[in-house]
This record gives sequence, structure tokens and C-alpha cells, in this order.
Amino acid sequence: PFIDSLLKSEEFNVNEPDQESNCTALHSSVYHGLLGVAALLTSYGATWECKDFDGCSVWDYLNDNRKPFSLINEKSLLYSWGNNYSFNLGSETGNSKQIPIPVKGFERLTVRKIVLSKYHSVILGENGSVYSCGVGESG
Repeated sequence: PFIDSLLKSEEFNVNEPDQESNCTALHSSVYHGLLGVAALLTSYGATWECKDFDGCSVWDYLNDNRKPFSLINEKSLLYSWGNNYSFNLGSETGNSKQIPIPVKGFERLTVRKIVLSKYHSVILGENGSVYSCGVGESG
């Protein structure tokens, strides 16, 4: 793809901010829900701690809920990242994830919709199947 060839270019700095808001390409990809692009930028060394002119890092964009986003890349792989204190990321441990990682067990499922919250996540498959993960003590 075009972005892959751009990232391989010696002239391209993956952490170069724009002049308007001081956002990096990673800020923009997370804001617009482009997880495949965010994962690719991260693999080329994009920094999640860069701050825009408002002092917001990429993590702030991710946790701000400014715009709902899909955690499905163009190959229909489900990814998750962030705080995992309540096991809502779908991983086997309560460890938080710093970068997007594929969620095991969803490799063959075509996902129609995802709803995320602080304590649980619900995944609706194209075939009507429903999956959930997280703490089940209070709802």
C-alpha cells in the first residue's frame, strides 16, 4: 500500500507533527479509528506519548471517546489495547496493552459491531453471534 512505501522513505519522519495542531499521523489515525494504520505506524516507531498543542497524547485521543471507532482492521482481525483491569480487552490476563494486539479467538469471525465500556466489551458477529468479555459481577 501507499502508506507502507511512504513509511519506508528516508525523508519521512513518522513522529513529525503537523503545524496546525501539532498532531502526528498516529494522533490522526487513532482519532479517525484507523486501527490498521495506527498499528502500521507503531511498527515503524510512532510514539504514543507525543503531545498536540492542547497537551493531549495519542492515549488521550484513544480514551477521550471523541468519536467511536472500530477495532477491526482491513483483514477483519480484531485488535484491542489500553487498560485491562476488568478484562474487557478480551485477553487472558488483566495486563494492560500498550500497543494494539490481535484478540485471540476472533480470527474467523466477521465482526459487525463492537460496544466498549470500562467494565466489559460486547462483540456482535455478522452471523448474529454475541460475545462478551470483562467483569460480570455487576451487569
